[in-house]
Amino acid sequence: MELELRRKELVQMAPLNRFSACVAPTGKKATQKVAVGDTAGCVHVFSMKNQEVSTSFKSVASGGPVGCLTFGLGKAGEQTDKVFYSQDATLMGQTKKGKQFFKFATGLTDRVGRFCVRSMDIYCAANCSLVHFANTKDGWAYNCEDRVDDFEVFMLGSGDAATEVTALACADKQVRLLRRSDLQRMEAGRVENVPVGAPVSCVTTYQAGDKVRDNVGSDAGTAAATSAIDAFLTTTDASRQLL
Repeated sequence: MELELRRKELVQMAPLNRFSACVAPTGKKATQKVAVGDTAGCVHVFSMKNQEVSTSFKSVASGGPVGCLTFGLGKAGEQTDKVFYSQDATLMGQTKKGKQFFKFATGLTDRVGRFCVRSMDIYCAANCSLVHFANTKDGWAYNCEDRVDDFEVFMLGSGDAATEVTALACADKQVRLLRRSDLQRMEAGRVENVPVGAPVSCVTTYQAGDKVRDNVGSDAGTAAATSAIDAFLTTTDASRQLL
């Protein structure tokens, strides 16, 4: 199958950092929302319909470069219309109309390179650490042997049997899977390490029937599915109950 791609300029902004642009799924009215934060500190949210751009809001450049930008998630992982972004080690949140409703100084010494907001839980990757906050209070932390370049939080199972897992994309050529309950009990040694063959630059998960699958991208320019989650299921006691 061949695809014919055509370039179309949508908006003009300053240069972007990695993870500072986010595309929401198409809405009921065939409208797709896009949020972008640039190195000048400007956040621009606009909608796309029939190749036409409609601006929802555009903030005044301030506060330093936007390091990471994402839409917030609900408890079940559903995407909301709230936009969150980081500037250095501080996180901000804005409504779909551009009103700031959230500001949180994480206290981290390193710049937040990647973060996720899931209901009242915040997960931040800063250099070699993944840090969790619950309702802006300190939760747990996990320190890697090398830099964390990306991560994704997902649920395995459903109902009372569900367990929260975080997949880390690490610069030491490993995908690491962490179970939240282990981290809360300070059993961070129970980690599944899956070798990839090159520094891992990104990781994403998707639902395939009743199973969760993962894809990874590497600094070598390759993208592939791995068996990381299957390996995790077969090496953790609680997860065996989900099979």
